[in-house]
Amino acid sequence: LADCPFSHRLPDDPIVFPGLPGASHMHSFFGSRVTDAHTDLADLQVGATNCNPSTDTSSYWVPTFYVDNVPVEPTIVTFYYLGEGVRNDIIAQIQPLPLGLRVVAGNARATGPNESIARWSCLHHNEAGASKDFLTCPAGSMIESYLDFPQCWNGRDLDSADHKSHMAYPVGGACPSTHPVAVPKLRQ
Repeated sequence: LADCPFSHRLPDDPIVFPGLPGASHMHSFFGSRVTDAHTDLADLQVGATNCNPSTDTSSYWVPTFYVDNVPVEPTIVTFYYLGEGVRNDIIAQIQPLPLGLRVVAGNARATGPNESIARWSCLHHNEAGASKDFLTCPAGSMIESYLDFPQCWNGRDLDSADHKSHMAYPVGGACPSTHPVAVPKLRQ
């Protein structure tokens, strides 16, 4: 569990567009205060963080949320490292995340809820549960977002050309044979 408040906003993505400032849509960054288009593992290891615990020097980012063309930053952001998502007989085999692993979740080109893995709900008003579709929350309530990252690693590569194929989601509670190493499930 790491609580990492909003740090800064930039149109950068050091995984998808490394070394290319301004090449991405706008992102809101959490955790590492030094993240930009040029950030690498060495920068994260020595850079300042706003995470609690402060030993988490990771950088997390999501597309910036807008209401009426005005960016709205989250009140609270929590990142969970969970020992779930795979069958009970596999949980004991979960390996720590390797240093420098880059993990991307979602589809930046999604055009509708069926192409998204993000889920949304209204805090204290989510009787129907989280939804993949847009929603309107009652006045005075807060919107919550949930994003689960893939947790099966190929065991070799810290990244891949498409920034996704070295990771996979479990199928039927097990990691596919192409991605046999279960790592903690990261949930934002």
